[in-house]
Amino acid sequence: MKDNSNIKNRTGNKDLIKDINIYHCINAIRSHQLISRAEISKEIKLAQSTVTKIINPLVQSGLILEVGDGTSTGGRKPINLRFNNDYGFTISVKIEASRLIVALCNLAPAILSTTVIDFPLGIRYEDFKPLLLDAIREIDKERVYAIGITISGIVDDDSGRLVSSTLLGWSDIHLRDDLFDEFGINIYIENDVNAFAMYQFNSEFGRNHNSFICMTVGEGVGSGIVIDGKLYRGEFGGAGEIGHQILFPEGKQCYCGQKGCLEMYVNEDEVLHRIQRKIGKSVTYNQVFRENEVDKSIVDETMLEVYNYVGIAVINLIMQMNPQRIIIGVKKEVDTELLESYLRDTIHENWFYKKAKMETEICFTVLVNEKFVIGMAQIVTNEIVNNSILLGEFNSVFGD
Repeated sequence: MKDNSNIKNRTGNKDLIKDINIYHCINAIRSHQLISRAEISKEIKLAQSTVTKIINPLVQSGLILEVGDGTSTGGRKPINLRFNNDYGFTISVKIEASRLIVALCNLAPAILSTTVIDFPLGIRYEDFKPLLLDAIREIDKERVYAIGITISGIVDDDSGRLVSSTLLGWSDIHLRDDLFDEFGINIYIENDVNAFAMYQFNSEFGRNHNSFICMTVGEGVGSGIVIDGKLYRGEFGGAGEIGHQILFPEGKQCYCGQKGCLEMYVNEDEVLHRIQRKIGKSVTYNQVFRENEVDKSIVDETMLEVYNYVGIAVINLIMQMNPQRIIIGVKKEVDTELLESYLRDTIHENWFYKKAKMETEICFTVLVNEKFVIGMAQIVTNEIVNNSILLGEFNSVFGD
């Protein structure tokens, strides 16, 4: 189960100080491709003799690798160290409206293998659960430390419970308990856009930005918020549910129970319905965006209608959160140049934006499953290191 005794937040005795020192040594190595004991000592401000005492058992265990000589500044060449990303593994799961993706990841994290299972839209959780458990059982690998699941909806981070997912039609699902009962290892549950945001923070447009917002527009609309380098989930796990902000109080009925939600005006089905009304016949998403069977001027006109609502959401985010950057994830078929041009004009004409002289950057990225899966694996790997899960294996060899 999840251990909330994050090393960085604990206070206390000699054993705690030892754990903190081990934690800092491991993370110094993780954050560099190669680093020597002397460089670790300098970076974390710890005596080199103490660093050596910590590192040697980790090298013997295989968690840390010695990988050749570094550059000498006089005297014997230092030995470079590297974190062994294949020391252990995690399983990262993405649950979509009609598809299950289960990936084995190392501690980099990188995806080593993937299983994809389709299931019917509207499936009950009771019928879905055996599919999930069987797919995880199929991964035959030792030293799997944890399982992470990313899913659309409101997640209670403390209990690992899916409070509600309008996309799947599920509510009050105790995912962590169900998986822990079956596998007996650490289980982490996260909202899908939060996982996407962590991928951005570590690997793409969120790097070197401590505060930003990710917004995804596709089957639905969501956002993930990063403040001071940490996910902001809100008091009850619902932060970022911008798809259900109300644009029109008496508008279209949303499957969440409200009327006039943003998501009902910008999702893929709505785009298709608008195009179908204009051309007078039924078309599929593939016919419109991949096979180009509809006149581009009609598609662009329709997308600008939709972008108007996206622009309202972006302006609201800027006024509410004032982020350094907003990263918008869209499907690869979307004309990002058209969207960027429209949003730039819309945002810059906003009175508040001009008066406050804001400089929020807007970036675009393509939504692909790997970004959600790796983002979830990054969350899980950080939890493994930060919450003493790895350190528990080594306590007996460090001594006093």
